[in-house]
Amino acid sequence: MRHAAKIAFATALLGSWNAPVQAEITPEALWGEWQAGTGEITALAGEISDAGEGFLVQNAVLKVGRGAGAPTLALTELSLAAEGEATRLDLPATAQANAAGETYELTLTEMSVLVSGEMTDPDYVVSGQRMGIATDSLPLASGATAAQVQLDNLMLSYLGQSGSAEATELALIIDPVGETPGVALTRQGVTAVFEGDPEAFAVPGSGPYSIVLTTESGTQDMQIERPDRPGMAVALNSGPTRDEIRSDAQDIILRQSYAGLQARFSGPAVPLPDASMTIGATTIGAQVPALSRDAAQPFSLDMALTDVEVSEQLWQLFDPAAALPRDPVQLSFALSGDAVMNGETPRPERLTLDDLRLSLLGAEMSAKGGVQFAATPSTERVFGRPVGGFGVTLTGFNALIQNLMALGTIPQQQLFGLQMGLSMFTTEGEGPDTLTSRIEMGPDGTFSLNGQPMGRVP
Repeated sequence: MRHAAKIAFATALLGSWNAPVQAEITPEALWGEWQAGTGEITALAGEISDAGEGFLVQNAVLKVGRGAGAPTLALTELSLAAEGEATRLDLPATAQANAAGETYELTLTEMSVLVSGEMTDPDYVVSGQRMGIATDSLPLASGATAAQVQLDNLMLSYLGQSGSAEATELALIIDPVGETPGVALTRQGVTAVFEGDPEAFAVPGSGPYSIVLTTESGTQDMQIERPDRPGMAVALNSGPTRDEIRSDAQDIILRQSYAGLQARFSGPAVPLPDASMTIGATTIGAQVPALSRDAAQPFSLDMALTDVEVSEQLWQLFDPAAALPRDPVQLSFALSGDAVMNGETPRPERLTLDDLRLSLLGAEMSAKGGVQFAATPSTERVFGRPVGGFGVTLTGFNALIQNLMALGTIPQQQLFGLQMGLSMFTTEGEGPDTLTSRIEMGPDGTFSLNGQPMGRVP
């Protein structure tokens, strides 16, 4: 049962693992252990009746974990029966879980749990045809909305504070809310490995945990609707994916990667029958504080897109003669810093652009730099005054502008304005068609561009 509650609030934990039976676990002994509350699971309520070789518990409420904030699982009935030296638990068709004050409705189709091993640290193996998890209050930037997760042909094992799982398919549906579009996502060939106390998954900063989720392939559909403009549908298909989340008392670290991502755009806002793009590989990472604190805490964000290509029909819109280089686009960046996060608006004390690289249409851009926010914020200035600098290098941009002028698909006036801007804010660098720019900000509020004073930060 411990693993079933864990699924309710960590919906991506899927896999299988089996341990050898080490000792007999009877239904009576298992329920008595739960009632005593000496282990990871505590029986908070339940009405027992005889059921032949085992017994039936009605209106059972189980706490999963030892802390006060540990999640709970409410079952209308729970059947316990001996199976060799183990005990099998047959789960009801519906159940309810509560984690961190949020309630989740569970649907359990032919789901059961086999409990075996040592009574002091038993092995739980969940299996069944389908498990569904639903909530009406998933928090998003535009507000709370309904969401549901479905796992088909699930096999999940949990021993101590670690486990693994498998499912043939994972489906996720998130309803639209405000400006946030709805999402329908499916992933096939799902496996997961997880470690940590059940309470750690439910309560941020309560303890270390990790989840690694991999899939063989996946699809995702989004319907983007705006009341003042035509709608657009986005369909994503990918090869293998990997999602990872790790946390301790200080930080939450997220990593996500896709291979062979394909995106197709359709609908009234898209005038082409084949508006699509492919991305060879996508990686996204982030580190954020686990809890709000008055002291500054580190954070970071990085992303890399490799081998980005668009369909021929998209090229035909602005380059029908194939005059521009069509090498795949490459983009990567990494940010880091320190910020005080004790309210709705984070207050940065340091921001560093560790690296930015962009390559497209035969031109390249790179940038690095960072600032310290030295002064104390005031009502007039939310952030402290920045002190530091950034450097940018552009290669091949003059040639790109000339190619765009010859192409004629972009208004000449806009391109002349871009060319004038480059001449004003950059200087010639080393190498052919190379431009550089450097902006510096001093502690007195003055800032300069390429060594020339430009003004003062308020």
